[in-house]
Amino acid sequence: MKRCLRFYTAGLLLLSFALSPGLAQVPKKTTLDSSTTRAAAEFKLDTEKVESLLTKAKDALLKGNDSDTNKYLGELTQIAIAAGEQQQYETYENIFLRILKVKDDYPDALIKLADYYRQTNPMWAVDYYGRYLEVNPGNADAYYGRGSCYLTRGSYTLAIADLRYLVERLKPKDIGGLTNLALACWGRAGEINDPELYKQAVGYMKSAVQAAQETKNPEMQKKLPELKFRLGKLLLDYNNKVLGKAQSSEQKANLFEAIDILEHAIQEAKKAINHDMEGRQNLRQALLCYDVLSDVYTAMISMNPKDPAPYLQLAQITREKAALQLKESQILALNFYLKAVDADTKRPENLILLAKGYNELGQSKKAILTMDQAIKLVPDSKEYRKMRTQFVASTQPTTKPKNK
Repeated sequence: MKRCLRFYTAGLLLLSFALSPGLAQVPKKTTLDSSTTRAAAEFKLDTEKVESLLTKAKDALLKGNDSDTNKYLGELTQIAIAAGEQQQYETYENIFLRILKVKDDYPDALIKLADYYRQTNPMWAVDYYGRYLEVNPGNADAYYGRGSCYLTRGSYTLAIADLRYLVERLKPKDIGGLTNLALACWGRAGEINDPELYKQAVGYMKSAVQAAQETKNPEMQKKLPELKFRLGKLLLDYNNKVLGKAQSSEQKANLFEAIDILEHAIQEAKKAINHDMEGRQNLRQALLCYDVLSDVYTAMISMNPKDPAPYLQLAQITREKAALQLKESQILALNFYLKAVDADTKRPENLILLAKGYNELGQSKKAILTMDQAIKLVPDSKEYRKMRTQFVASTQPTTKPKNK
């Protein structure tokens, strides 16, 4: 499964993203559409088998036969996982709870319930992570999970203890651990007004960005724009909370570093947008970076209102944001066109709107393929064929006439 992060801290937008595979598979609760409903209906729980396995496990445990006990509980674990994969969350939870009634320190049940409750009830998750660590001390995923739950609850001191142990003793380059540790330190610094802890938070976030830059995991590399956004936001907040309004060289260096980080984040987000025009996550990330970048230049203006450079940068940001917001509206419209086509595949006018939507976003090849579908429905339409010809022409390179 993909380990799911939730980041929490005062003054920062709450976001989440998937990390590298962790220890346990956790069924993610999703809004059920027709496909997931069908999948859930296909899963049939063999209650007799479950009861039989539970009875066999109890008998084996009473006889001191650990091998058979673990064998039967392992089979039950696989049944629970199958239920979770088919959105049968109550069954998933119930089987693991019943496993623990047979053997209260069975590791697989403890960690799977802990990861499950991290999404639904962090306070319960903390208890299960603690019980798991009693039988499997030093497990990085458990320290990450429990520390993240503490962060969710605003228990910053406890979060710092777990996450610091994770990155200092177990996994120094754990991107999620470093990120959440930075946010926990920031939250605690706000409670006690500790400038040094603010500084540590920035340092941990820098380490998270560096780890993401060095990783060979392509999924983690996709998260760089978000991580850099977070670092840029922390640098700005560090400027406002710690460095104050004094026009020091440290303050200027801090703001210029924030600008550099945020501009890189915007470039990476825009590059990702070009590869996934139908997705809005990277586009929204770029817009968030522009918002923080505007705040950075506003802070520079407060230091020197007579310097024209920040005003010119703000004007440029305004123009670039407007262009991205237009693209966002086009992508949103495209997603609605796609849903309209899915709802009725035999209506050519819906396909025409979808083709135009693709063309607006520069996706000419998809526009042409969509026009082909429309022409199949209305083969005699001269208008449709003319439109397709125009889309094809837009894909051809322009050539300059030769000089005579």
